[in-house]
Amino acid sequence: MVVAKFYRPGRWTDAQVLEEHAFAAELQQAEVPLVGPLAPQGRTLHHHEGFAFSISPRRGGRMPELDDGEVLEWIGRYLARLHTVGGKKPFAERPALDIASFGEEPREWLLSHEAVPLEVRRNGRPPATRRCSRCARLSPKPRPPA
Repeated sequence: MVVAKFYRPGRWTDAQVLEEHAFAAELQQAEVPLVGPLAPQGRTLHHHEGFAFSISPRRGGRMPELDDGEVLEWIGRYLARLHTVGGKKPFAERPALDIASFGEEPREWLLSHEAVPLEVRRNGRPPATRRCSRCARLSPKPRPPA
């Protein structure tokens, strides 16, 4: 049995999706448990009537037992592998996951559209303001290209 994943038109370019698929294959080679796309006809990305899609095997799953120390150790090992594989080379196509794009800009949109209920705001600002500031202090500074 398989699962089809459809990519919304205009959200990701084919190059971004293919880069993500290649990263998933690298993670699988490093024995990180994930379900990556299949490659029927030698391709992981397919198109039909203006829609891009991929096919993956259907796999069951369950929540990890987060109160089990051994499970937490395994999760830590997988996270380390993910970071090791991801750190081997920079992504060329994917947008960067940065505080401005994924924290500050969405927060400002919510505020400018009055989408944050008053009861959630503190001193007129949502809690995300403090969290964005904290993340900016804790996040590593971008490295210059090699």
